[in-house]
Amino acid sequence: SVKTSFIVKAGQSNEFRAAPPIPYTGFLSIFTRPQNTTAMLDGKSILTAGETVTLPVGTHTVDYTSKGYVAQRKEYEIYRNLTVADTVTMAEISYLRPNAFYFGGGINVRTLGGYTATVGAVLGDNDFQVSYTFGNSESDIAYWSNTNTGNLESRVAYKMNSAQIRYGYQIRLMRRLGLTPQVGFCYNSLSAVVKQGNASYGDGASQQALTLGAKLTLVPMQHVYIFAMPEIGLGLKNDEIFKKIADAAGFSTTNLGVIAGVVVSF
Repeated sequence: SVKTSFIVKAGQSNEFRAAPPIPYTGFLSIFTRPQNTTAMLDGKSILTAGETVTLPVGTHTVDYTSKGYVAQRKEYEIYRNLTVADTVTMAEISYLRPNAFYFGGGINVRTLGGYTATVGAVLGDNDFQVSYTFGNSESDIAYWSNTNTGNLESRVAYKMNSAQIRYGYQIRLMRRLGLTPQVGFCYNSLSAVVKQGNASYGDGASQQALTLGAKLTLVPMQHVYIFAMPEIGLGLKNDEIFKKIADAAGFSTTNLGVIAGVVVSF
């Protein structure tokens, strides 16, 4: 109700503005897990969990956010003189996701190491991975002589490139830490680096190997994985030349090493 006073004057009109109607209101009460979740009402004010607030009748939006949890947005329809209550349980962010696609690279630390590019996919925690190592470090020098004359013809060192496929099953040890036992197949190929002479003997000599290892994954932030993969490669089939070069250049046909690097996951 509004009471208005006015003066009547000859030939003068008086205008009156009615007071706006008082809006109908209802009530909203929310509870959150965890309790320190931030609840933003209509993008303007923060609600306190456990308290009942009075709101105009109609639709209202609440955005829920908490560090380490997936953000949520919920709409509430408020009715006259009624209380709407809701308990919101936030879902933890899955840093090690059971389904993802990833790619990245790292360093392969082994007898003949190099730089590794990798790409893979996780489907229901089954990890399928393909990688390629570009050989960087060189072996000892192998001496090649003419079989007829015995004269030295070439001094050659070797790099080893590797194409690998792996399968593993992801075990989530903690929210940010995972372990994936792996088995795989590796195709190694030697690249000759001629130090003296003109002939690149042994270039392209190859080996097929079975690999056994594990991938340890740490997730410092969403979508970024730091990994380390120790593994051993057991020679299944060697070219005759590959084995001769391994003996002459001082490296083993059984590879033991660690690949460490970073991948981006989506």
